[in-house]
Amino acid sequence: MEGTGVSSSDKAIKKPKKIKPDGADGHRGRMFDKFLAAGDNDVLPRDIIEMLLYYPIKIRDTRDAAVYLMEKYGSADKLLSAPQDDLASTDGVGAGSAMFLRIVGSAVKRLADEPVDDRKIYSDTSETRELFYPFKEELKGEITCIACFDNAMRPIRVAKIKDGVWGENKDDAHTLVSFVTEHHGCSVALARVSSCRTDFPTATDFKAASYAASLLNKIDVRMLEYFVISRDEVMQAKQFHV
Repeated sequence: MEGTGVSSSDKAIKKPKKIKPDGADGHRGRMFDKFLAAGDNDVLPRDIIEMLLYYPIKIRDTRDAAVYLMEKYGSADKLLSAPQDDLASTDGVGAGSAMFLRIVGSAVKRLADEPVDDRKIYSDTSETRELFYPFKEELKGEITCIACFDNAMRPIRVAKIKDGVWGENKDDAHTLVSFVTEHHGCSVALARVSSCRTDFPTATDFKAASYAASLLNKIDVRMLEYFVISRDEVMQAKQFHV
């Protein structure tokens, strides 16, 4: 073209803008809403892969890449365990997305291999007394036992803490605090287990319970209950609040 000094061949050729189909705006939000409404088991694996790709691919459409990946590998499990270089060579994926998918795949595998924690969760603190029942077997006299729980109210450790009644003295205080600290307890139940056929809380029990509660409060541990457990089936556990 005369007078400009720049030929048409020198001008940058811009790639035409991709025209969004009607309803494309807000697609990612709708996909998340669909996922939340449907639940894990009612969402197609392809849709899950598409949503995972939203994170490394901030703007570009990810549906075509998700469809292609699922067709290429046959399942989400094989896709997420595929070699990173193989994923990165896929059109529309790239190194960053491949790394992200491999991290997700590794996390899924690691979590699936972890042992299931089948410890009972105690929503009712009065039920924690059942943890102390085994101590009644062949017991002569009385002992004080402790049960430590994590923050989900699953038992961490149940053990005898003392022969006789736990009391208001430095040695017993040290034993209690050390035990709870060692086992990282978030809450605690105590029990005086007696070989008597029937037994009732005494003034000593009330003092021991209150003292234990005050000590545990200082280390931000909750005192759940103090039980008196005897051999009598009717009076297996006598609980009272502190």
